[in-house]
Amino acid sequence: MAPTIQNNSYVMVNHISYLFSRPQRGDAVVYHYPLNINQDSMGRVIGLPGDHIKIDNQHVWVNDVLLNETYVKMSVNFEGREWVVPAHAYFVLNDNRQVNDDSRNWGALDQNYIIGKAILVYWPSSDWHFINNYSDVFKQVK
Repeated sequence: MAPTIQNNSYVMVNHISYLFSRPQRGDAVVYHYPLNINQDSMGRVIGLPGDHIKIDNQHVWVNDVLLNETYVKMSVNFEGREWVVPAHAYFVLNDNRQVNDDSRNWGALDQNYIIGKAILVYWPSSDWHFINNYSDVFKQVK
């Protein structure tokens, strides 16, 4: 999730937020890694159930809206691919797009794998900050 969260950072996770609401585009979520459920990982929700995701040439579209992802510092020249997010699942990408171990690799993330919403980096203390959901990036997506 670099640059948003560096390796070896400690993150506070809200485990009850999704009992009352569903993940939203832009949420940073902690989840059980689909290829090894004993391992946890973190990513940003890009697509909701029913969304059409297209990734091509360093750009991401959600429902035909090009995202201006200001939080992505280094992108990768992707091969063009498209997905439709199934019911009860979410499309999750890493902020560091050079690490493609996310929905580009294993598909949409089943909602039952989501542990909670990442809300705060608290260690190292010099990097203490709330985690931005960048809702402005997704405001045009319907």
